[in-house]
Amino acid sequence: MNNKEELKKQLIVLSLILVLVIVIAIILNTRNNDETTENINTTNNNNIVQNEETEEQQILDNLKGLLEEPDDEEEYIQDETQGTEENIITTNSGETVIIRE
Repeated sequence: MNNKEELKKQLIVLSLILVLVIVIAIILNTRNNDETTENINTTNNNNIVQNEETEEQQILDNLKGLLEEPDDEEEYIQDETQGTEENIITTNSGETVIIRE
């Protein structure tokens, strides 16, 4: 009988220790999650600000390309073909087109 009662006491003590360890683990985990969440939120906010800056920079670069005329314009040169009639046409943008038939 004494052995069974001692086993019951040990079981109760071990159960209480297990419950205590679980409670401490939960407390530490929630505290760690709060700190991690704050760090994640700070990191996300920094990433959002950086993404907005890069998107803004890309938009500005695209607008610069629209506003500035390119310095190096390549002329389109086609091999000349011999023809009997020759028409010279100047477009509104200043390009000269020679049509030979």
